[in-house]
Amino acid sequence: MHSSLYEKYRISMLRHMEILDTPRESRFDRITRVAQEVYRTEIALLSLVDSDRQWFKSSRGLDVQETPREVSFCSHAILQDDVFIVEDASRDPRFSGNSLVTGQPHIRFYAGVPIREPHGFKIGTLCVIDSSARKVTDGQMEALRGLAAMAETELERGFDQPPGDSVVTPSAIARALRHCQIRLSTDAGEEGSFDPVLRELMALTGSDFGMIGELASVNTHSQLEIASVAGFESLADHPVFRNCPLGETLTDGQLDSVLDLAGLGHPAGPVPADLEQPDTPSFIGFPVVIRGHLEGLVMLARRSEKYPRSLHSELASLIQIVATLIERRRLEREKQSIQTAVTRKDGRDEVTNLPNRRRLNTLLEAELRLCERRGGSVSTCFIDLDQFKAINDAHGSATGDEVLRTIARRLEAEVGEKGVVAGPGGDEFVVLQRDVGSDSSYQRLLNAIARPIHTKAGVIEMSGSMGIAIYPNDSSDADTLLRHAEQTMYQAKEEGGNDFRVFDVNSHQHRTERLQILDEARRGLPAGEFELFYQPKVNLADNSIKGFEALIRWNHPARGLLAPDQFLPQIELSDLDVTLGRFVIGQAMKTLMVFDRQRLDYTLSVNLSPSHFLSECFLDELRTTLAAYPARVGRRLTLEILETTALDDSAAAVEAVKACQQAGVSVSLDDFGTGFSSLSYFRKLPLDEIKIDKSFIMDMMKDRDDAMIVQSIISLSRQFGRRVVAEGIETQELADELRRLGCDIGQGYLYSRPVSLSNALTWARDFEGCDDAKVGFFSCANG
Repeated sequence: MHSSLYEKYRISMLRHMEILDTPRESRFDRITRVAQEVYRTEIALLSLVDSDRQWFKSSRGLDVQETPREVSFCSHAILQDDVFIVEDASRDPRFSGNSLVTGQPHIRFYAGVPIREPHGFKIGTLCVIDSSARKVTDGQMEALRGLAAMAETELERGFDQPPGDSVVTPSAIARALRHCQIRLSTDAGEEGSFDPVLRELMALTGSDFGMIGELASVNTHSQLEIASVAGFESLADHPVFRNCPLGETLTDGQLDSVLDLAGLGHPAGPVPADLEQPDTPSFIGFPVVIRGHLEGLVMLARRSEKYPRSLHSELASLIQIVATLIERRRLEREKQSIQTAVTRKDGRDEVTNLPNRRRLNTLLEAELRLCERRGGSVSTCFIDLDQFKAINDAHGSATGDEVLRTIARRLEAEVGEKGVVAGPGGDEFVVLQRDVGSDSSYQRLLNAIARPIHTKAGVIEMSGSMGIAIYPNDSSDADTLLRHAEQTMYQAKEEGGNDFRVFDVNSHQHRTERLQILDEARRGLPAGEFELFYQPKVNLADNSIKGFEALIRWNHPARGLLAPDQFLPQIELSDLDVTLGRFVIGQAMKTLMVFDRQRLDYTLSVNLSPSHFLSECFLDELRTTLAAYPARVGRRLTLEILETTALDDSAAAVEAVKACQQAGVSVSLDDFGTGFSSLSYFRKLPLDEIKIDKSFIMDMMKDRDDAMIVQSIISLSRQFGRRVVAEGIETQELADELRRLGCDIGQGYLYSRPVSLSNALTWARDFEGCDDAKVGFFSCANG
């Protein structure tokens, strides 16, 4: 049945039970209590999944009565036929961003079993939840299944009268459904698996004739392949079936007649006149719809009474099983076709006899097509053996090959019929797994590799590093999925190996963006796209200009003028970090020369990243740059460093600061108060200047705590002989208060935003012409 049609029936059946929004009942509370005790979890729920919410008929350990369906784990569980397990939601791409994972109740572990109403529709789950990740045992899963069956039995009570004109009781449908599901789980790949479903349908409806057929298209013609038929002799003389080879295939006119008789050929009109005979028995046809297309037909006939229309909804869950069987048969055929192609010798690895890299792409593309059809997932697991070269070096290639063959067979045994194992070459393996429900499936692959291997050279122990890309979470093509899995494998290997990592689409996008910015910046720096903007620093005591802070800007050809926070985080810790810092110092010295020629004794401060300031080349390059200018110019340069500069190597930071001062350059500690050990820097670093972070300055007039912090920093700085700069000044009231507290220098929008050099010099001329005892430039300019 098409998913939207099934959902419509499912919701209808749930509401028909009239159980939503009813009071709690002890019979259900007993079940959730036992579930909680068996699993020892914080939460146990009997959840009913409505159209837009999940409502809890019984709950333990959770105060709310319902949650939105869009964030519910149970919405995933009702799509399964068995226990749905999430061992660690924070590492599961499907749930890691879920608000129930990132917020209360901080779900990590979830296990839920679908609960069916008497007609077989999955209306909810019995589930257990915990804030700690965990694994489950087979015994625990069996216990949860048993408790779910008890819940279904309770739901059946008082709900066993056939509705309307139907003669089929809900409990009879439920029993038939269970019988079919048992057979479905044991022999779904066999041709005869349709037979028990047909027998159940005929028994429920009292029909002497039944037929299940699969519609197919061959050479532009439609045909009905008979998958199961029973009681054909009862219709042997009927005009439609007289010449039909039931048990084989119906084509052309025969198919049209059968569809007409079932009411599917002309859904808007009556049965053709030539079929309306007085002795024509009652017929009923059930369309088998898969993803919006008519893919099969179930027909029943020879019942003593007419078939009630209600059977279409009441038997919908059994017709869904027919749809599942048709899909599985098709998948099995395609799988067999794939396996037949794989057996060709030219598509296998010479050592392991696994499909080689050339065949791997074909296999993965086929798996992705199958995945689309069944609406599932495919995990591409790229495995590289850790330290395999050492095995070859120590024992020879023959032993190495023996190890590879052993691991290949182990992986195949572990995956079984649920996936494909390939050997792209060397010590690499790729496992394609279908519909993986928990991380334990991945761990079992690594466990299979880790078991001791007995070879002629002795017992060898191996481990593997694995990267996983999951489709459709990562909706890339086959080549890209393999590349993503391989990239993630190297991440697992770099972090110590013998583990797996799942490809993170969001992190990959961030890395891609970073690489793009780095490439564009490498091109843009020599092209002159970067420049310095200047923000004034004002002596608060006499309202005179002390100097400027130079701030990097990027005139991006496509995105316009970019502020530092739009590109510096991506450049940090790259080779371009030092190159850009070198450019900033060079441009700053040129600007200081402009000041000097105009007889302006302004200082100029620049920001340096920790990696640049502590790099081996920094001090030599700084001395070389300063040597090209008069000493008086170099003494006006201030280097601003962050508190984090000294975190990794405080001794190196102290030596670098002293060396800068010996070269005549001042050093300032930027954003003071936001680091991890601010006060220790007063003693450790021989700084010239302390710059109070603007987050304290901007709120100090209304936040007493911020005001006390600012006052303390200023007092402490004065005791240590440090110059104090306050950034983020936006009002004259704030500037006056900082002056009263003894702050030396102010900087902020009260005076000017960062502007180009020409505009900064114009601003300085205008500012010096104002009545500096009164207000800043903006007020003066507006006056």
